[in-house]
Amino acid sequence: MKKLFILVIATVCTLASMATDYSGRLTVTVNGETSSQDGVNISVTPDGNTYTLTLNNFILNDGETMIPVGNIVLSGVNGTTSGEVTALAVNRDINITAGDAAGVESWMGPLLGIVPINMVARFTGDYLVTSIDIDMQASIGQTIHVLFSNDTQGTHAAKFQLPNGDFEGWKASSGEPDRWHGFKSAKGSWASMAKGTLASSAEVRPGSAGSKSAVVTSGSILGVINNGTMTNGQLQAGSTAAANTANHSEMNKSATATDKNGDPFYMPIYAKPDAIKLWLKFSQGTASSAYPYATVSTIIFDGSYYQDPEDKTYTNVAAKAGDQKITTGGWRELDLPFDYDSYAANQASAEAILITVSTNATPGKGSNGDKVWVDDMTLVYRADITGIALKNSALEGFTFDADQHHYDLTYEGDFALTADDFDVTVDGRSAIVVKNVEDLGNGNYRVAIAAVTPDLLTGNLYTYNFNKKRITGDVTGDGLVNVADVNALVSIILGLSEKNELADVNGDGVVNVADINALVSIILGK
Repeated sequence: MKKLFILVIATVCTLASMATDYSGRLTVTVNGETSSQDGVNISVTPDGNTYTLTLNNFILNDGETMIPVGNIVLSGVNGTTSGEVTALAVNRDINITAGDAAGVESWMGPLLGIVPINMVARFTGDYLVTSIDIDMQASIGQTIHVLFSNDTQGTHAAKFQLPNGDFEGWKASSGEPDRWHGFKSAKGSWASMAKGTLASSAEVRPGSAGSKSAVVTSGSILGVINNGTMTNGQLQAGSTAAANTANHSEMNKSATATDKNGDPFYMPIYAKPDAIKLWLKFSQGTASSAYPYATVSTIIFDGSYYQDPEDKTYTNVAAKAGDQKITTGGWRELDLPFDYDSYAANQASAEAILITVSTNATPGKGSNGDKVWVDDMTLVYRADITGIALKNSALEGFTFDADQHHYDLTYEGDFALTADDFDVTVDGRSAIVVKNVEDLGNGNYRVAIAAVTPDLLTGNLYTYNFNKKRITGDVTGDGLVNVADVNALVSIILGLSEKNELADVNGDGVVNVADINALVSIILGK
């Protein structure tokens, strides 16, 4: 029975994803137990600014049991598009209808009744990821967490990361980590004489799933220290004076040069990361109290020529992150936030990223044999909702980074809601915010607010139920108690109108003549 419900809920989640004919993996977690299946199909049909998500003739299969579930349709789901990514969010109850696949005699879906879901999904033309929390405590005593993705190879997510950021790829033709460069691939009149090295190391950071890291080592030539340096751009060794800016790393999207693997000395980005993380270890060949620091420097810019260190003021910079005071010690994880605000006046687009790691923050200083190991370098994209305001007032009870992501609010009086009434603040430069407001009638609303990252990996969802405070005797739900309510109640009792929750005036759980008497007493002020 437990497997049955796991599979049924998985169906619901599948539907929640969107795009035309996505086929991917569905993972369902219930009370810490996880099951998954491949080949689950989801389709989505755009209709203006909304989307209809459809799953027809869905049959769940856990490898042991096949369970026909049926048709799932979510229509009119609001979406927000930024760049190539569209995000959807919804907080809704749905009914699963019977399918029509040949050979299937009965479908489980219609037997489930109303199935509540909270869903946030994000998709491109080719890739879809959706996550769903389904609170089934009332029916089966379980909370179900569902994840669907057709990016099982990480193709889309990798687009927003640094190629070979784990430094596991080393082609024999290069002698340098793939897409990363040292003096072996440097240019300039002094490149062949530089003694700083870049090599593979078996020393990896704690908990690493890989077997390699990159290590840069300083050298000495003619008594001058050559800092060990690694970059994803290209090194230029243009001067014997270490501090001369003719010695630098550089990047330019119009440059045609490639490394020995045929890769360009250029690394594009497709969104604005919030931070860069990396693992690093630093040791000095000879202790130098005057120059004890290694350095990491990262620049996001528009892709036109840029060099680090700068030889002039560059106005094509969008953001910088770095640390020029990395002290000696064992492996540690650095979390370096990008500073966009200081470069906002440049109005530069974020199209490329230049990263440079060096054994010393001061050119030509440090000591012979200084070493910096680097492992698992990643870009961080955040989508943390830090504030939600309704009509310029902060919503009651909302707390950022709390376990609670669902709220029930009661209000009095008229209270029409639209998505534009909500202001959302989010920690995430490239986060996409989507707001979905559904009118349930009688002054009640369901609201879903989500933020997702462009790499599709993260989606944060907050849901709200806005319930209009019930006025005893207000059968029509118009905020007044008068003769119109008596007429409405009589119509309900006679079966001429559909019963609603406001018709039980005396609260005894039954709608009958006793409610008419109670209503008349209210109107007469008794």
